Amino acid sequence: MISIRKNNLKKILYGLSYDSGFSRLLVDHKQHAHKLIITYHNVLPSSELSRFFTNNVDVSAEIFEFQIRSLLEKFGIQPGIEIIDPAKKGIYLSFDDGMLNNIEVIAPVLKKYGITAMFAVCSALLQKNIEFIWRDTIFLMLKSLMNKELILPDMPSLSGEVISEKNLNR
Repeated sequence: MISIRKNNLKKILYGLSYDSGFSRLLVDHKQHAHKLIITYHNVLPSSELSRFFTNNVDVSAEIFEFQIRSLLEKFGIQPGIEIIDPAKKGIYLSFDDGMLNNIEVIAPVLKKYGITAMFAVCSALLQKNIEFIWRDTIFLMLKSLMNKELILPDMPSLSGEVISEKNLNR
C-alpha cells in the first residue's frame, strides 16, 4: 500500500514539474552547465511488457522510442564518444550490463534516429568466464510457466507459489 502511494506521489510530482515547466528549466540548465547522462538498464520488446508497466528498471521498446524521440526534439542527444571530452556538455545515453536487448531492441532505435551511446558490457560474460542468466531471460522463463507451481529445491521459501500475472512483475 505504501509503495502504491509513493508511486502515485512520484507521478503527481513529475506531472507538476513537467506541466509547470520546471523540469524543462532544470534539464536546460543541466544540459548547458554539465553533462547529463541518462542510463537505461533494460529495454524489453513491447510484447513482453504492458504499455505502462514499470518497475523502475525495465521499460518497453515502445516507451523507450517515445523517450528518445522526445529527448531529441526537446533537448538533443550528444554523440556517445564526446562524453570523454570534459569541455562537452549536454545529454548522453548510457546502457548498463550489455544485455541481449541492447542489440535486438535498443540498437535499431538508436540507428533509426542516428544516435550513438555508451554501452557497459561485462567482459567476463563475453569471454564466458562466468555463467550468468540474464534477468530478462529469467522473466521469460517464468512467463512460460504461467499458472504453474514454482518449485525451487534450493529455495523452499519461494517454492510452492503459483506463477501468475499478479506476482510475475514484482
